[in-house]
Amino acid sequence: MSEFATALKVGTTWLVTSLLETGWLPPVRVVNPVQTIKDISRDQSYKWEVRTHERKNVSAVDVQRIYLDAAGDVFRGRGADTDWVLTAWESTLNALESDPLSLTTPGLGLPSGR
Repeated sequence: MSEFATALKVGTTWLVTSLLETGWLPPVRVVNPVQTIKDISRDQSYKWEVRTHERKNVSAVDVQRIYLDAAGDVFRGRGADTDWVLTAWESTLNALESDPLSLTTPGLGLPSGR
């Protein structure tokens, strides 16, 4: 298991739950989220479209960006680890949009001391 992937998963989960604890509510609601996650994980076209209750399809990356932007607005500058997670999350989303296979290459790295 990748240390980078684990750190990013734990960090983004903490940011999102902390964001929700502030009372923030996402502006989009995904229809059938569990099935959507399964569908996204199997989508070899890398389109990763999700259906929302607002009756439109959006990219899963765009949904993640909504959460990233909100988390950045609330938590950026609160500590080196938090800022690292926000930066790594954004870099990962950028790579998913431009070249998803680049994420299989080592080099994204953990912050020093990890």
